[in-house]
Amino acid sequence: MADSALSAVMGPLLSKMQIMVENESAQLREVKRRITSLQAELEAIRQFLPKAPEVDDPQTKVWMTELRELSYDIEDYVDKLMVNYAGSNPGFKPRRGKGLMARTRSLLNRARTNRRIDRELEELKGRVSQVSKQRDRLRLRADPAAAPPASDKIDGGASVDPRIQALFAEASRFEGMDGPRDELIDLLKEEEEESSESAARLKVVSIVGFGGLGKTTLAKQVFGAIGPQFDCQACVSVTQSYNTRGILTELLRQVQIQEDTIDEEGKWDERDLVNKIRESLQNRRYLLVLDDIWSLESWEIIKLALPMNSLCSRIITTTRVQRVAQSCCSHWNDVIYEIRPLSMHDSRRLFNTRIYGSEDSCPPDLVEVSDNILKKCAGVPLAIITIASLLATKGHTKEQWLKVGDSVGISFAGSTTLENMRHTLYLSYSDLPYHLRSCFLYLSVFPEDHVITRDRLVMRWIAEGFIVEEPGRNPKELGESYFNELINRSMIQPVHFGYDGQPEDCRVHDLVRDFIVSMSTEENFAISLGDQEPASISHNRIRRLALNNINEKQHFPDLVSQSQSHMRSLTVFGSLGSIPSLQNFSLLRVLDLEDCQNLGNQHFKEIGSLWQLRYLNIRHTRISELPDEILALKFLETLDLRGTGVLELQANVVQLHKLAFLLCDNRLRLPEGIGSMKTLHLVSQFDVLRNKIAVVEELGNLSNLTELVIWWSPSVDSDNIGIYERFASSLYRLNKLQSLTIHGTDSSVDLLDHLYHPIQELKKFKINKDCYLRRIPKWFRSLPNLSYVCIDVKEVKNKDLQLLLSLPSLIHLSLTSRVVPTEHLAIRSNGFLVLREFHLHSDWANLTFEPESMPKVERLFLAFNVLAAEKYGFSISIENLKYLKKFDVRINSEGANASQVKAVEDAIKNAADNHPNSPILSILTLGNLVNNEGRDEANKPVY
Repeated sequence: MADSALSAVMGPLLSKMQIMVENESAQLREVKRRITSLQAELEAIRQFLPKAPEVDDPQTKVWMTELRELSYDIEDYVDKLMVNYAGSNPGFKPRRGKGLMARTRSLLNRARTNRRIDRELEELKGRVSQVSKQRDRLRLRADPAAAPPASDKIDGGASVDPRIQALFAEASRFEGMDGPRDELIDLLKEEEEESSESAARLKVVSIVGFGGLGKTTLAKQVFGAIGPQFDCQACVSVTQSYNTRGILTELLRQVQIQEDTIDEEGKWDERDLVNKIRESLQNRRYLLVLDDIWSLESWEIIKLALPMNSLCSRIITTTRVQRVAQSCCSHWNDVIYEIRPLSMHDSRRLFNTRIYGSEDSCPPDLVEVSDNILKKCAGVPLAIITIASLLATKGHTKEQWLKVGDSVGISFAGSTTLENMRHTLYLSYSDLPYHLRSCFLYLSVFPEDHVITRDRLVMRWIAEGFIVEEPGRNPKELGESYFNELINRSMIQPVHFGYDGQPEDCRVHDLVRDFIVSMSTEENFAISLGDQEPASISHNRIRRLALNNINEKQHFPDLVSQSQSHMRSLTVFGSLGSIPSLQNFSLLRVLDLEDCQNLGNQHFKEIGSLWQLRYLNIRHTRISELPDEILALKFLETLDLRGTGVLELQANVVQLHKLAFLLCDNRLRLPEGIGSMKTLHLVSQFDVLRNKIAVVEELGNLSNLTELVIWWSPSVDSDNIGIYERFASSLYRLNKLQSLTIHGTDSSVDLLDHLYHPIQELKKFKINKDCYLRRIPKWFRSLPNLSYVCIDVKEVKNKDLQLLLSLPSLIHLSLTSRVVPTEHLAIRSNGFLVLREFHLHSDWANLTFEPESMPKVERLFLAFNVLAAEKYGFSISIENLKYLKKFDVRINSEGANASQVKAVEDAIKNAADNHPNSPILSILTLGNLVNNEGRDEANKPVY
């Protein structure tokens, strides 16, 4: 196990050293001379790792530990060299001045620095030599015939396997769960037909079973199936290391009636939150999922916030602990549901669907070996998916499958279920290339059940140096392919998919996270406090530290004093009791303080000491200004200022020539000179009217910009034509722009009328619901790469549909009509040939799909008003959408009566029932009926 984890440390280091050696810069000649000998010796040592004995041998364990720490120290040394010789460290720059004394002082400083660096180099060489001699004494031998791991290179363009998307994107298709799902739905709707008061009381169903059986998946399947039939729904993870206030705040956020009721300043205590939740739920029929409850205490606190109303409300809990399930189900009509392992039949369905995309596609010669593997998985879905994802990366040969099966067999012999899962996970982990091992272990810094956004994770991977450069590919694209590869291997689970079928965020299963945290801690890759007490940590030098809702005032200072000069990453989830000085964190690459509420301007005075910093995230903190010392951060790549009080960036920020991702609020003004920042790939958000005209013009000089989010809030008292024209000119010059998003206030986006030429590379165009277009620009038809469009139009007309229907790459289209369309809308034959998803929001949805129109649409979403439909006429026909799988309808019933609503709902149900594909139908009816007559019948849940 140690050899796999150690390669995650040595791999990136050797790649970094190779890049430096191959660099032709004259500044790095001295660097090359110093590191070439170290690189050769480390590469030789690395060849022995695959054949090293297991770490059960104490001497080998000591050798592995020394080699790991040596690798870290060499990486520290290499980074210092880069700072010194690239001229990025202000402390090593020659002092300005024309006199002899100034030049002499500069030369003396450089000489002293070189002598110190040479001493460090000699010390490292001595340690490398000692490690090599220890290897010889331990008689570790490389296998001459051993080839490098086949997976050391991965496909830099990897996208998510569509079979994975089939498993996770549509919960109802998760093989083997349909039976338990239907059982749970039946349990939840029992007594609903009865009229007694006891039948209408709150009911709890608790799903209990050991880890990996699919409790969360099952609960979310049921939640997705019946949730729209309730007045409000919420799904909250409790977790083992729960934070009561955080759970209650998240629950209130999901069930609140008015969005402005959330406590932004953190002044409400638990009693306030409980009362607010009760107020929101008291007179509403609610459905809650409380996932992963570990203790009686956490349930007892949450229960206080849940009113025992008589509206047929339902709660689903999941837990591994039988006593917790019993406590949740204390009333006679509550139910404990013991989830069972999958049958052999369902295990095969899940296994084959993951590997082949369908449940009956296993080749005859692999049936026996696959059944043997499945027997060892014992019906545990997590184990089945993990092994199947590993096999999906191999060739479909009996020899390879037998080898994997034998490895599973050795690991599972005489083990408990949790030990089995750990061995299974290690089998998949050891098959990862070293770059992915680093990325995988890095997930240990995030808290349990945390939803990890892809962009945040990828930007951090880039900052840590985990992304291996490839010619012609930008690091963000490569990082996204790494993210997709981890999903393909079922090491992480996708949460939300974008319009293009690619995952936008992920979650780590708690059993997988336990494995990651254990591996990461053992190898001193990263330490996460909140999962373990500081006393349990034996490492003197912590390289990456995450603080997850712990008493930092007690523990943080001692850890920092030992490790601050070696720390590469510091992440805080929750506020810090005491915030240390940044002065000695000279090797820090990642500083992530998002949501750290007691962070103030005074804590950033020494930010200039972080010469190696690549990633700085102070989102949702009270920082209101950045010090001038930020100029020292010459390697800074990501700067996230969203939700702060920073209103203006100082002029010297434009000298940060490696900055690639700038995320800020619309209130922030950018400095003149922004056009010189050629490395910028993302700017979000840019207020067109708040910034100076010169800055608007310079925006067009950002030749590598691929993603732009702008804020649009025109003044009715000003003549904005000049700014419109300049901004349109800048947009046209952004020849690599792929994504344009417009936020703003309630107004038309007139600036696009001044853009006379198409943005050729544009793939995604989105306008939020507060802005709209008077008409869709004609140049849209000249966008060959446009694949996503989400816009409001003053009035959707057939000519708009005609303009869009020939776009060759369009796969997602969402249109909203601000006023009731005056035309009967028709989707013409042979139009929208590659469209997969279509949304139409309009008070009147009189829409016709002609034969052969939208031939690949799988999801249809319609939103309309009952009274408007009745006034203008209502008909719905979807039978020509041959591949339709999901049909979602949102009905605004404001002012209508129950019979009118029922008539519309019945028409929609008939259309879905008569469709040859039997698409999954979801109807959500919102708004107040004109009277209560027949309301209960009209709003009866549809299962």
